[in-house]
Amino acid sequence: MADHLDVVQLLIEHGASVNQAIKDGRTALHLASKKGHLAIAQLLIEHGAYIDQALKNGWTALHFALEEGHLDIVRLLIEHTTSVNQATMDGRTALHLASEKGHLDIAQLLIAHSASVDQGTKNGWTALHIA
Repeated sequence: MADHLDVVQLLIEHGASVNQAIKDGRTALHLASKKGHLAIAQLLIEHGAYIDQALKNGWTALHFALEEGHLDIVRLLIEHTTSVNQATMDGRTALHLASEKGHLDIAQLLIAHSASVDQGTKNGWTALHIA
């Protein structure tokens, strides 16, 4: 993993754009968050990665990290995010996903950072319905 971090650092030092997206809209931060690469996510944020950048479906790096249960990355993103209540196109928030996946520790962290327990999806489902 340290080798990957060193390569990412080198690429950034030589002008790689931390916010350049691939065809489906994912950035390096989305990918690092999904894969659980905390040090890389931290480095990307330090170099200006857009934390709340969403794909067309509304997913952010936070959604990817918590789907996989990466508590350390969720914590990092929450420290730098504007809203834990940002919803996907179908209205699901991070708390909806944490509830769906059964990630108690992440749900507790989200609630501690003002996640809305009653925010509904487009169909009116709350995190309680999904859990």
